[in-house]
Amino acid sequence: MGLFNFFKSKTRKEKILDKYYSNYPEKPFISDNRAFDEWERLVRFDPTKIVSRDKMKRNSEGLLPGHIYQIYWIDKYKPERRVPVYFEFEYGIDFKTEQKFLEKEGYIKDFQATQKGNDILKKYQKIIDEKNSQNKRPKLNLKKELAEFDKEQKELAKYGIESHDDRNEKIGFVHQSNAITDYKDGNYEEAKKGFIKAMEKYNFYTPGGVGYLAKIYRKEKNYLAEIEVIKKGLAYFDKHKDQNWSVPSITNLNKRLDKAKQLAEKQK
Repeated sequence: MGLFNFFKSKTRKEKILDKYYSNYPEKPFISDNRAFDEWERLVRFDPTKIVSRDKMKRNSEGLLPGHIYQIYWIDKYKPERRVPVYFEFEYGIDFKTEQKFLEKEGYIKDFQATQKGNDILKKYQKIIDEKNSQNKRPKLNLKKELAEFDKEQKELAKYGIESHDDRNEKIGFVHQSNAITDYKDGNYEEAKKGFIKAMEKYNFYTPGGVGYLAKIYRKEKNYLAEIEVIKKGLAYFDKHKDQNWSVPSITNLNKRLDKAKQLAEKQK
């Protein structure tokens, strides 16, 4: 049995953990249903998508930074909001599992921070402030990003390494990233321009980008445009199945498409 396990091939999740997190004090949580190809595609353009090493280092109380923000989040939003994906993708923790841990350790009770929980929040207020200020992040500088991209490509070529990274894909990523920033800042018109440019000019489609643009069209009650962008996105994802897109994200886009069709019919 031991010999069999030794030669047993590693799962995609295990390979991801070895590739990106081998020297971490603790390995981050990765759900089994993560769309690995889609995630690694984004990581190529933005390495900050990797859970940072400091996020997996426990403090003197035995808590991770994600635990601190989780106490804050639970106390503020109770069970009223859907759990944000950043607990996995940024903090590297499984929300439900760690919620039980925090309850057991006495930091939360009945979706509220206990006195012990509030004390820890005060002690590590900086973690909360840093997370809450993230939405104010500056946009990416396209010229700077491309210069870095070109430098990396030259380095690879120098050592005879063939790169499959596409410069236009990098440009599309930057436009989408900046469009997301505009969206979160409430600049929907600028966001719309950015998403359209990323998709139509640079053929950069992701379920998240299509979803954001669809939301903008829904706000404008432009249901036909919403239907069109979702259909284009779904056609792209179907054509590029090798990317192994997030199944829940594709499912949500199909549900949004059905709803948009209903709203368009009522609008006639």
